[in-house]
Amino acid sequence: MKHNQNPFQAFESIGRKHTPFKHTANLIINHIATINGLTVEELKAFVGWCEANKRVNISSSKTSLELWGEALRHS
Repeated sequence: MKHNQNPFQAFESIGRKHTPFKHTANLIINHIATINGLTVEELKAFVGWCEANKRVNISSSKTSLELWGEALRHS
């Protein structure tokens, strides 16, 4: 998996080749969503937002999750 590839796309691609991986990928995705206080659908939206809004200047003290939340509130 490329380090800059959307993890959902990567997991789907791997899952097509290795069916048992689908279950593990779903557990990983659910865990990541849970520890970040998100649903799986919110996590997918967040990942998509991150891809569309790549951070080139990391000088902000805000996390990407905080910036995404602000973007949602202002849309």
